[in-house]
Amino acid sequence: MFTGFRQIAKAKLKERGMTYAQVAAVSDVEESSLRRFMCGLSDSRHIAEVIADALGYQLIYSNGVYTIADESKEAQE
Repeated sequence: MFTGFRQIAKAKLKERGMTYAQVAAVSDVEESSLRRFMCGLSDSRHIAEVIADALGYQLIYSNGVYTIADESKEAQE
């Protein structure tokens, strides 16, 4: 369900030079929870929303698949 989202999120995190620890710090979520989600051990929609928000994107659900919006919040400002 979150496979595509994970791939996009990993690429965006790498692109921005962000670590899971940095995402955890700005989102008040345990780093271990983020790691479990990103490794596919958890399918928490809340964690997906936290990651998308930390990246400045919206979580989108369509046809049974979660992904992030193409336009970031930064681009809209």
